[in-house]
Amino acid sequence: MSYKLFAQRVGLVGIVNIIISLRGLILLPILTKTLGTELYGVWTQILVTISLLMPLGLLGLSTAMIRFFAGEKDKNKIKRDFYSVFTIVSLFSVLLALIILIFSEPLAVAFFGGSGSITFVKLLSPIIILTTLDLICIEYFRALQQMKKYAGFLILQEILEISLISYAVLSGYSLFGALLSVIVVRAFLLLLYFLFINSQIGVGRPSLNLSVLKPYLSFGLPLIPATISYWVVNLSDRYVIGFFLGVASSAFL
Repeated sequence: MSYKLFAQRVGLVGIVNIIISLRGLILLPILTKTLGTELYGVWTQILVTISLLMPLGLLGLSTAMIRFFAGEKDKNKIKRDFYSVFTIVSLFSVLLALIILIFSEPLAVAFFGGSGSITFVKLLSPIIILTTLDLICIEYFRALQQMKKYAGFLILQEILEISLISYAVLSGYSLFGALLSVIVVRAFLLLLYFLFINSQIGVGRPSLNLSVLKPYLSFGLPLIPATISYWVVNLSDRYVIGFFLGVASSAFL
């Protein structure tokens, strides 16, 4: 890899990180003004919950894809491995979503401000599925070093989500509109990712071939505790405060 290409890729990732950091600066005044303290607290709790459940849904396989796809030239192998990874991640993300859906009422009462937040907790289920699958697809481009597509898609996601969330809450649709905006954008992007992926490796059948998945799981599963530990150290206080002091208090963290 030439120095110029390396610098270009680093620059693209840097631009993406800057835009992602601007998301909070743009949405913070809009959401706090339109939602109020309590609903904004629910919003932050939902974001924290997504960050907790992502490692469990991904099983560390997004990182494993980067490890095993790098330098791979055989399209048939990439196709077989990608759809095997996508299948198992789909199943685990659906399982997590079902658990949230089943326990939406006690979760809402304990951590999301009461029974009035049950609808918002239920909307978390499709967001978990879509976010997990989106991450697997976006990591496909990163693993194959298609950094322009990788950066472009991430920037597109931020622009679309900032625009739709802002429009929804400013139009009076409150937190429901904000969460629905996230669902719409991530569903659209998942379809877009698949169009690009299928143009490169074709459509594959869902598969749970353990001989294919074994090296990926052996590499990815040991990474989960580290990710969970990071979450516990940096974000778990929001749940503790939300449980004892109410969800509005977590909005100030």
